[in-house]
Amino acid sequence: LKVGKDYGFNVEKRSRYLVFLLEKYNWDTFKAIDVLAKHLNVKPENFSFAGIKDKRAITIQRVSVWRVRPEDLLNVKINGLYIRGCWYSDNKVSIGDLWGNRFRITIRKINLDQNETQHRVKRVLSEIKEIGGVPNFFGFQRFGTKRPMNHIIGKYIVKGQFRDAVIKFLTETAPYEDEKTKEARLTLREDLDFKKAAEIFPDYLWYEKRMLKFLANHPKSYISALRLI
Repeated sequence: LKVGKDYGFNVEKRSRYLVFLLEKYNWDTFKAIDVLAKHLNVKPENFSFAGIKDKRAITIQRVSVWRVRPEDLLNVKINGLYIRGCWYSDNKVSIGDLWGNRFRITIRKINLDQNETQHRVKRVLSEIKEIGGVPNFFGFQRFGTKRPMNHIIGKYIVKGQFRDAVIKFLTETAPYEDEKTKEARLTLREDLDFKKAAEIFPDYLWYEKRMLKFLANHPKSYISALRLI
């Protein structure tokens, strides 16, 4: 898939799922899906995709949605989100359907002349070729995060401690968070009142609020809650 290219529309033969190519700029995948869901008046759970894409990049990926008409999808106009093609399918896009990723990397503000820059790039590429590739990290490794705890959540999940993973995700504070956020997390840690927490957590914590709203109605469904993020 190439960014900026339109792949056409084939929606004559209707089926269960509408698959579309979502191009986005400066959008987190989950946030983009949430916004699309609101505009289309469907649940975010109706959407599925093979993996998340970086926020600070121009990306394109396949997404499927259940019970949405192509004309409604194409009428959605959101800055930074573009539909580059859509078609019907009997199957939804799922985790594991991704064959791989292709990157075009831009490096800015290089304080070297052209010859030295080219020399270093060639040297780095030679080293990468020699060792057979580069490490494949997961999560928000490319641009960092204020609350680096994906490895902790992952440990709980691997050990089957899904409740602990959820509670850790929701209640763990970080030094760089504001006082309102810290207070909301600590309050939830004390009373584990998901419904109240969904109301007092700041709106910008939309990952957490999405999980809390679900847990308010399904307080023991920790695996399903984790799937929301």
